Amino acid sequence: PPGGAAWGGGAPAPRPEWALSAAPREPQLSMPLAPSRLAPYEVDEGGDPVSEAGVSRVAEAPPAPRPVMLASEGRFLRGTLTHVLLQHLPALDPAERRRAAQGLVATRGRSLSVRVRESIVAETLAIMDDPSFAPLFGPDSRAEVPIVARIPRPTGRGPALSINGQIDRLALIGGEVRMIDYKTNRPPPGRAEEVAEAYLLQLAAYRLALREVFPDLPIRAAILWTDGPRIMPFPDVVLDRATARLWDLPMARLDA
Repeated sequence: PPGGAAWGGGAPAPRPEWALSAAPREPQLSMPLAPSRLAPYEVDEGGDPVSEAGVSRVAEAPPAPRPVMLASEGRFLRGTLTHVLLQHLPALDPAERRRAAQGLVATRGRSLSVRVRESIVAETLAIMDDPSFAPLFGPDSRAEVPIVARIPRPTGRGPALSINGQIDRLALIGGEVRMIDYKTNRPPPGRAEEVAEAYLLQLAAYRLALREVFPDLPIRAAILWTDGPRIMPFPDVVLDRATARLWDLPMARLDA
């Protein structure tokens, strides 16, 4: 063939040393942001808070949860079902929502007590029926929005922040981007200063990513506490402090 050795006619060259080993991973910050896995508050098998006073003495300790409820899916079943209902109920006719909610919770929440199942349906329908929440579920809103981003450090030096999560509700309202996170803590904190840091870091990271998508619009973040229900907006100054703490997270590999 034309070209002789250039076409493979010569002896193959030995592989270089670097080709015999895996490439080193680039160090970066990785923020675990699956909402159903963030648990700064202890909960029982029904998703209700564990009272420290109630478990401090053996005589008053509640019965041990069933093994199935100790699995992560069981412990967070209240939150999982609430998320599913808030995702799908807005698309249904209001007259059909209660029946659909009861059917879904009965099927997927069989391991929960009747009391817990009824409270999940009641809380969710209270949100759907409250006119003050209507804009969050309007035509300019989306549920369960996946978000993936890699945000460089502000200084330009050091590992970037890797964000891989899902926003519960995203809406465009009055020229602003509204980011809503659902939380099922019972009872919820009364003030923004009492909210667990894990939740604030989650919102701060999402806000960083959304600023890349909507650079010209203000990003407003809030938690919708389903026990109430009640919306808790967070001032920029609160999330600014959480954003600064993001860069102090321990280094993590991509697959951590």
